[in-house]
Order: sequence, then structure tokens, then C-alpha cells
Amino acid sequence: MKRTLIYLKVMLAAGLLYCVSIPTFAILPPQYENAKDLKVMTDFIYQYPIDVLAKLRGIDFVERKIIFGDNCVATFVRGKKNPCDPPIGPAAPLIFENSSCEVAK
Repeated sequence: MKRTLIYLKVMLAAGLLYCVSIPTFAILPPQYENAKDLKVMTDFIYQYPIDVLAKLRGIDFVERKIIFGDNCVATFVRGKKNPCDPPIGPAAPLIFENSSCEVAK
């Protein structure tokens, strides 16, 4: 009887840990999220070769900003997720929000 109770507790604990760990497999690892974000930012740079690419001064990946020209800053924000999507999964993509200077192709 005592052995059965211990076995039951161990199985319950193992089952609980398994159920809690399942959602973590659905999250995209950081390196893939970062690669997607960097692609959005570099696509923006290449989209404006004269105003941004030629005058590029830096990319602030943490703040999601591209610095170019004379203190011009292009800012990106995380898009909104579809409310119908499950809460666990890849982050919403980065989208261009605004630029402190006008850019032309």
C-alpha cells in the first residue's frame, strides 16, 4: 500500500511536469526571433539605398532602431498578434513605425 502511494505521487509529479513543459516547445528560440527581426531591419536599410544605406551609422538591436545620416533614427515596433492565435508561439513581427528624417528610394 505504501509503495503504491509513493508510485502514485511520483507518476502524478511526472505527469504534472510533462504538462507544464509542453508549451515551451512551441516558443521559437531567441536566435530565430532575432534573425527574423534583423531581416526586417536590414530589408528596410536596403529598401532605401541613398538615404539609409549610404548614410548608415548603426543598428541598435535592443531598442529596435536604425541610426543613419545626421542623427536620423528609424524606429521599429513589435506588431500586434492576432487575438485568435494561441498566446504561446512566435512573437509578432517587427514593423516600421516611423523615421525622424524623411527617406526616399
